[in-house]
Amino acid sequence: MAIEFTTSRYRMSHGKEPRGEGYWAFEFSWSPEPQFAPGLQTLGQAKVWARAQVAAHYNASVQHTKRADCRIIERIVVLP
Repeated sequence: MAIEFTTSRYRMSHGKEPRGEGYWAFEFSWSPEPQFAPGLQTLGQAKVWARAQVAAHYNASVQHTKRADCRIIERIVVLP
């Protein structure tokens, strides 16, 4: 499973790449609402949380499909 983080909306809003500590929000392809990482975290910690959300979502969705039968690419948007 490939996971890609897109920061263009954050860069447009803040004029710089996201980094440091904060309350991070992500947009996932399967969720109509932004998802917030729990509590104050570094961006690295929040990305670990976001990857775990993707893994949990797709493991539940494709548990009866062999890994070789599907290629999943998830693009996660870092929100401003």
